[in-house]
Amino acid sequence: MGPGKDSEMGKEMPIIVEGDERFRGSGDKFVVAVAVATSLYHFLFVIGAFQRIGLYIYSDQHYGISLGLLIFLAFLIFPAKRGQQPGKLRWYDILFIIGGLTSCGYHVLFFNLVEDHLLASAPSIIEIFLAIILPIVLIEVVRRIIGIALPILVVLFVIYVFICGQLPGLLHAVPINFTRAVAIFYLSPSGIFGMLVRIYSIIIFPFLLFSSFFQALGASKFFMELATAVAGSYTGGPAKVAIVSSALMGTISGSGPAIAAGTGSVSIPLMKRLGYSSEFAAAVEAVASNGGGITPPVMSLIAFIMSEVTGIPYLQICIAAILPCVLYYTCLFVEVHLEALRIGLKTLSREELPALWPVIKSGSKFLIPIVALVIFLMRGEIAEVSALYAILALIIVAMFSRRKSRPGLRQIIGGLDNAARGMLIIGPTCGLVGVIFGSLNASGIGVTMTGALIDLAHGNLTVLLAMAGVLCFIMGTALDPITIYVFLSALMAPTLVGFGVPIIAAHFFILYWGLVALITPPVCETAFVAAGIAGSDPWRTGWQATRLGICTFILPYAFVYSPALFLKGPPFEVIMAAITGLVGSSLIAVGMIGYLVKPLKWFQRIAVIISGILLIYPGWRTDISGIILAFLGLLPQIRSFAAAKMRKGQSLV
Repeated sequence: MGPGKDSEMGKEMPIIVEGDERFRGSGDKFVVAVAVATSLYHFLFVIGAFQRIGLYIYSDQHYGISLGLLIFLAFLIFPAKRGQQPGKLRWYDILFIIGGLTSCGYHVLFFNLVEDHLLASAPSIIEIFLAIILPIVLIEVVRRIIGIALPILVVLFVIYVFICGQLPGLLHAVPINFTRAVAIFYLSPSGIFGMLVRIYSIIIFPFLLFSSFFQALGASKFFMELATAVAGSYTGGPAKVAIVSSALMGTISGSGPAIAAGTGSVSIPLMKRLGYSSEFAAAVEAVASNGGGITPPVMSLIAFIMSEVTGIPYLQICIAAILPCVLYYTCLFVEVHLEALRIGLKTLSREELPALWPVIKSGSKFLIPIVALVIFLMRGEIAEVSALYAILALIIVAMFSRRKSRPGLRQIIGGLDNAARGMLIIGPTCGLVGVIFGSLNASGIGVTMTGALIDLAHGNLTVLLAMAGVLCFIMGTALDPITIYVFLSALMAPTLVGFGVPIIAAHFFILYWGLVALITPPVCETAFVAAGIAGSDPWRTGWQATRLGICTFILPYAFVYSPALFLKGPPFEVIMAAITGLVGSSLIAVGMIGYLVKPLKWFQRIAVIISGILLIYPGWRTDISGIILAFLGLLPQIRSFAAAKMRKGQSLV
């Protein structure tokens, strides 16, 4: 296919911003050019191209360039108010751009002075001025992109570090003066230009680029056809197609709303046509898509941040995520199967399904880059290098594709454009959260809060976990999962670890609970996207999604008590955790749907749900208790099943 010509793959929406109303109307050529230049710069820096031609850009300079480009692009795309025309700059937009570029540019041009003044704790007048300007600019950028909640939180933390000496009790800390605050927020690597900016600009970007180009080649269409060919002929086929396709999409994109917008446009109409209610169809898609946030290797892009924060190798985090992800989807899979049996749905006919072998044959090329990514990760390569190798594999696949399937210039530009827009949602947020990190480090409130929360829980781990879950949910009503994780990984995770919780369990607890609000009212963004496609009531869809996604609430507590769920420990314990976890997840699904062979009474449903929870939790006592309770709760079902078999004259054996 020649450059610039339309094709099937050219019509696909980019995965990162798919379904995102905020990007509509922002396709101005100049905006696209800036976005493409931003992606090209990051790509060239990550592969070391500048160094090879003798242009040395140090890490501190790179952080300034990266953040400056994203600030510029953000003001081009996001107007100050909803309804204003994107791309049309107003006088205050220009002032913000000048302030942002000047503040970031100072780090680029005078990085040696920055280091000297930081060591001497003596910022210049210019640095003090820029240290005031940059947070203000970032606050405005983040307000336009994700809302007002995070900027308010940042302002409160900044105020706190100056007045904490006057506050009583647990909030009391040693205050810092203005000069030291400037050094921490603007000059220090623990502030704005710190770890989080490094993570998004060096580690996360290659994965965003890989995901964008992967989509440009038509991956979502292949995943949907593969899921339909594999699962479409079974009971509740379209719902299972939604689950399988969303799980596959989750391997390259961790954005639940984006996955719901992409796969839901096909799966939801299929589910409704087969007989599922609009609310149920939308809820299935929402929960399946939300699972993309816990599906390795991307995991909402949080896996990369988690690796940096905890020091746990990225590959180990991906391996640890496998079994919990399987349990999550098992529960949903059983739920849609039983719902189909309960309401007597038919299956899709073979004529409506694509043939499996032709689908695999035509789309097997999409598996090569994913396999390459996994292989390089398993060989011990760092995440960003593995992603670059996967991009190389993707380029090779594209070169050897049939002519009509090759990406043209239109798709290449679209992929670069989309990757930059994906960074817009992450980059400025990371810079602003750096202010919170600096506040925590400067005031020492993190250490104080650890002791305070433990005291507040009266030394009870269950109470502490409940408090952490509620805090995650409350923050999830206003913030995205990445921001929640970054904030609570600094504030709440050390508290859990100080209580004896394994570090990986503490961070996975925050990861899972950070996703809860995406399917739970009042916000339930992923459910709202799916409801828009299904034409269903958003609130009813949200409550339905909460019911179907029950494992999102249960599994985090199991992590704390069962390291075997992370595939860690003696083989026998891991195998038993997997078996009891799968059975437990299935029993929870039975209880939530209220049907197996025939409808369950309310007290039987409660008994079965509790038995499933007991089986997921570790220990032979809980396993035996769960088995006994499940037997009692399902005894009428077992009798009905046996009676039906006997009536048909079939042996129970």
